[in-house]
Amino acid sequence: MEPDEELEVKEGKVIFRYQDQEIHKGFGRTERRTKAQQIHNHLALYLQDLNHPIGTELAMPIKAARETWSEKLSNVCSNVKDLNPRTLSTAEVLETYYKVGSLLFEKGWEDEARRELAERLPAPKGDFSGAMLAEAGRLR
Repeated sequence: MEPDEELEVKEGKVIFRYQDQEIHKGFGRTERRTKAQQIHNHLALYLQDLNHPIGTELAMPIKAARETWSEKLSNVCSNVKDLNPRTLSTAEVLETYYKVGSLLFEKGWEDEARRELAERLPAPKGDFSGAMLAEAGRLR
């Protein structure tokens, strides 16, 4: 704010003073809504989202010239094994896991594809990569 500007908040209104002008803006308390009321208020939006057709195109397909699915999986698994969240940005970490999901999507999330992924990425308990992959599998 400038030195000649003044802002006052009192009795449910804000008063802004500048030179010889005053602007009054009232405000009221927002009522607290229960979770059920919040859901009810947004129900139309939720239904619209549910009825939206799901495309089969991925936002970021893995483009690898002349590589088989198995070769792509090897490359992505190598990337996952080399992940270090301390040296990479969050976007780079998420992109790596997105690629894992993209490959599984290519195979329709078949059990055989999941098994092959699990064989190539053994996840010791507490391993960050394993936890992320387990969560991705659970969400599907």
